[in-house]
Amino acid sequence: MRERVRALEVEEGQLTQSATALEHEEEMSRGEVAHGQADREGREERVKQLVGEQESLRLRTETANGELTGLRIKVAAGSERGESARKELESLVTQRQDMETRIARLQATVVEGATRTEELERRISSTEGGLSQRAEEHKLAAEGLESRRAAHTTASAEVREQDTLFRDLRGRVDELMQGLSQISLREREIALELEHLAAGIRERHQVELANELHKYHLLPALAPETEAELKDLRAQVEKMGEINLTAIDEHAELSKRYDFLIAQKQDLQSSIEQLKDAIQRIDATSRERFKQTFDVVNEKFQAIFPRLFGGGRASLILTNDGPGGEPGVEIVAQPPGKKLQSVNLLSGGEKALTAVGLIFGIFLIKPTPFCLLDEVDAPLDEGNVGRYNDMVKEMSKQSQFILITHNKRTMEVSNTLYGVTMEEPGISKLVSVRMREAGAANDDKVTAA
Repeated sequence: MRERVRALEVEEGQLTQSATALEHEEEMSRGEVAHGQADREGREERVKQLVGEQESLRLRTETANGELTGLRIKVAAGSERGESARKELESLVTQRQDMETRIARLQATVVEGATRTEELERRISSTEGGLSQRAEEHKLAAEGLESRRAAHTTASAEVREQDTLFRDLRGRVDELMQGLSQISLREREIALELEHLAAGIRERHQVELANELHKYHLLPALAPETEAELKDLRAQVEKMGEINLTAIDEHAELSKRYDFLIAQKQDLQSSIEQLKDAIQRIDATSRERFKQTFDVVNEKFQAIFPRLFGGGRASLILTNDGPGGEPGVEIVAQPPGKKLQSVNLLSGGEKALTAVGLIFGIFLIKPTPFCLLDEVDAPLDEGNVGRYNDMVKEMSKQSQFILITHNKRTMEVSNTLYGVTMEEPGISKLVSVRMREAGAANDDKVTAA
């Protein structure tokens, strides 16, 4: 039945392909017929259009002939207009020739259209004949296909019934096989457990399980007291658990690991002690060098402060936050006419000048090529500005000072001035003036005057 079903399916596929091919040929034939009819209608429309153009040309020819006759009468009537009439006549003759040529072309086109129409009619006739024949063949093939489909449906129903019966039988066989597999698996598990038990007894007690089992069945039954004692001993053995045969190796490995960690700990402790010693030495050296630098800075600061303030005194005092704390520095100052007090109690100008004195004291110990002072003289009064400028001028012998200022007196002691001006809104311009050259130029102007 399956082979018959396969043969029927193959035959059905072939019939389906044949029917599809016939339908495709039918669609192509219909397309060619429709194309021929459309082409025929276009040709007929073109013929009608050409006939209309021919009629129009005929009318224009008749009109031209009438005009030619009128022109001839006018030429005969008026000799003074003969030359112009002759030229117009020649033009009309040329137009007539062109029209005749066009009429001949249109007539040839009409003839060609008629020939094409006849050819299309013949093709349409032959296509319609082939179409009817193919339609008859398609009808016969469809009838055969329908009968075979009915036979295929009947055979399919029979196959489905047999397939259902076969599936039921297969399901029962699968259930039996599954039960057999489970029984075989259980049998194998029991055999493995028995083999494992015999191997364990052989390894632990050096006896064979089969022999001991045989001997056990030959022994008389145990008394109830002996049976209870045996159960108690078995429970105690189970509580003891399995003997760890690798405990000695694990202990040796852990001991080795412990010794290694102890050595690492000793190395770390030794490194920590060395680091603490190094930190103590660094702290001692740092404190010593800081104290040396502090004494030198304090000495310079005590010398510079009276020069900036025109008198008074000031000093630096070390402070300590406690044992192991970082030392700090406090500034005490006594401007002229005031009592000794912390720098935090001074006015803004006095604080600025005191800070400048400390900076200059540090600068004298370790000068740098450049020193940038930004609006330092802003809070100072006129007297302090003069002393500040004198100090800057004196220190500029060993370093170059760059001052940002708006004070005129500070500008006067500078060598070069740089300024930004805005002559036009939104356009900044940099202006520079060399004070010595500008002063020399002014002196020359004064001398010349």
